[in-house]
Amino acid sequence: MNRDDILYEIYHRAGNGGFITLYRLETETGLSGTVLRSMLEDLKSGLLIYEHPEGFQVSAEGMHYCKSRWV
Repeated sequence: MNRDDILYEIYHRAGNGGFITLYRLETETGLSGTVLRSMLEDLKSGLLIYEHPEGFQVSAEGMHYCKSRWV
């Protein structure tokens, strides 16, 4: 899995305005939290996702990116 695959999982599972936890990402992807964390940090630095206490959410910029690729 790469960074775009992780973004797709967040986009697909959390939807518009929803959240997905790190635990759920681990369960859905089969990757460890350590591996996911590095990809999630890359997505955060690219302003494609936000991290909240509730979990991860696709940002407005991320939504535009996702819709241009997968919708």
